[in-house]
Amino acid sequence: MRIRFRLLFLALSMASAAALAAPGGWVTTWSTSAAKPYADPTQLNNAHLVFSNQTLREIVHTSLGSDLVRVRLSNVYGASAVEIGAAHIALRTTASTINPTSDRTLTFSGRTDVTIPSGAILLSDPVALNVPPAGDLVISLFFPNPTNGAGIHYSAAQTSYIGAGDQTGAASISKSTSISFWAFLAGVEVTSTDPSAATVVAFGDSITDTAAATSNTNRRWPDFLAARLLTSGNEITGVANAGIGGNRILHDAQV
Repeated sequence: MRIRFRLLFLALSMASAAALAAPGGWVTTWSTSAAKPYADPTQLNNAHLVFSNQTLREIVHTSLGSDLVRVRLSNVYGASAVEIGAAHIALRTTASTINPTSDRTLTFSGRTDVTIPSGAILLSDPVALNVPPAGDLVISLFFPNPTNGAGIHYSAAQTSYIGAGDQTGAASISKSTSISFWAFLAGVEVTSTDPSAATVVAFGDSITDTAAATSNTNRRWPDFLAARLLTSGNEITGVANAGIGGNRILHDAQV
């Protein structure tokens, strides 16, 4: 019953957005893979992965551009439901600062708040935003109640920012704490009018994930692949990095 509920939850979220999709459909422009959260609560706290009345602002680098976007949120490996009080998407300028004119509120079946069941993935409603190829997007999530991090990608090689209160629409995160993880964020999808549009998914371990990549520079090998595709004039093929450091075929990575 629990599995059926999760599948239904995702199916309804997808159906609510399908009517606004372009003829070519939705294509992933960015995604990441989740690992299990730290089992030790102290370790989770020390990593700043326990949120309470806080905003988490995360940065992702696109491969494809479009004028319509939606966000895939994750509570994978979460032991309990997660309440998100508000969520925004915008274009980044530098660090945690956004272009204020690009700020958009994310909604979920028309609501600005949402609860994600344990282990589930949720799609936002589509939002009109001029998303550039090879550009930086900012996704900001507000957690009004105590919330343990889930859907975590530990080797992000990208700084995320935590601030007190609801700062989802703020130009930048004031008095921020920096972490190098992605949490509750599974992917970003854009529309394409080309029926041939698709996404290449790069699987692997740390070599695919972030090995030897300098933080905040988007220099993982899937990033280079995405850049080469764009340079060659290919603007219909996204690149998704599904690598996890320490990943194995027969067992989970050890975080």
